[in-house]
Amino acid sequence: STTGTLRSLLVSEAWASGAPLIQTRGQITMFGSQTSSVAAGGSGPGATMYNDTEEYNGSGWSVGGDLNTTREGSHGAGVLTAGVIVGGFIEPTTYSNAVEEYDGSTWTSVTSTPYGGDPGSKTTTLEYGGSGSWTAGGVLGTGRAQQGGACLAPLSAGLIWGGTPLSTAVEEYNGTAWSGGTVLPAGVQFGGGAGTQTAALSFGNFSGPTTITTATTKYDGTSWTAAPALGSSQARSQGSGSQALALVAGGDYPHTTPVTTTQEF
Repeated sequence: STTGTLRSLLVSEAWASGAPLIQTRGQITMFGSQTSSVAAGGSGPGATMYNDTEEYNGSGWSVGGDLNTTREGSHGAGVLTAGVIVGGFIEPTTYSNAVEEYDGSTWTSVTSTPYGGDPGSKTTTLEYGGSGSWTAGGVLGTGRAQQGGACLAPLSAGLIWGGTPLSTAVEEYNGTAWSGGTVLPAGVQFGGGAGTQTAALSFGNFSGPTTITTATTKYDGTSWTAAPALGSSQARSQGSGSQALALVAGGDYPHTTPVTTTQEF
C-alpha cells in the first residue's frame, strides 16, 4: 500500500462448476492440468464402453482422438500433448494390459505392461520409461487396488493413498522403494487425485462399498488436512491438475450412475 497501511490478502479455496463433459461416463481416465486436460475411455449405463477422448481448455470440452483399445478404469499420466494410458477393464470380464501414448490428437499403441491388470490387491510397481519401456520397481508395503494418487508426481517422488480393500494407507516412492506416509483421516477407494508428493489433493472418493463422499483432503508431505468439499458427489474419475488448481470430470453418482459433471478447485 502507498498509504503505509498494512493490508491482508484473503485466499479462498472452493470447488466451482465447469463445463460438462460431452459424453456421460464413469470410470474415466484423466491427466494434464486444470486448463489443459484429457479425459479418455470409461463406461456408461448398461456397461456401455467408450473409446472417446475429450480435451479441456479451462472453459469447455472438445473431441480428441479415439483410443485404440476401448476400456474403463485405466490409469493415465502426462500432459495433453504427451500422455499415456495404462491397463483397465473391458466389459464384461477382461482385464487389459494395453498401453497407449497420446500426442494431443492421436493415440498410438505401444508395448503392453508385463502384467494383465488382473483383479485383486497387488504390491507390484512398474516404472515407465516411454515408448513401451517397462521395468520393475519397488514393492508396495500394502497391497491394494483402485487407489488414489498424485498425478503430477515424478517417478522419484511418487505418492498413493487409500484403495481396495477400503484403506487409510499412504505410501511415498523415491524412485527405488516405497515407504509409509501419514495415514488418511478415513479410508477411501475409487478416488481421484491431483498434485505432487508434498502438495497433493484427494477427492471424489468412495468411503464405503457403495457410499460416495464429497470430502476433500490436502497433503503437505507430512499431514492431511480438510479442504472445501466437492459441490456435488462424484467418484471413479481419476482427476488431474495440481493441489491448487485441480480438475475432476465424469465419474459416478450415485454408485453406478455415470455423470457429465465437471468441477474445478
